[in-house]
Amino acid sequence: EIGVDTTGDAGVDVFVNPGAVPAGGTPVSVRLWLRVRAQDSDRQLADTPADAYADRSWPASYDGYRRLLVHKTLQLRNVSQ
Repeated sequence: EIGVDTTGDAGVDVFVNPGAVPAGGTPVSVRLWLRVRAQDSDRQLADTPADAYADRSWPASYDGYRRLLVHKTLQLRNVSQ
């Protein structure tokens, strides 16, 4: 997602999907997600809960693999207006 400044104060006012930056808005940050899965299954794990991020929903998994969702928001430097 793209963090957009719509008021001119250099702060994020709204997060939108790429390609949907409103007219007059300035992109000032980027929000990234990374969903990782363990290489080996864990027989003690019953299930992995459902996740929802980046306008997508991922159903719960019952395959015995651990999953982890990490996210980071990066501020864009030297944004021209």
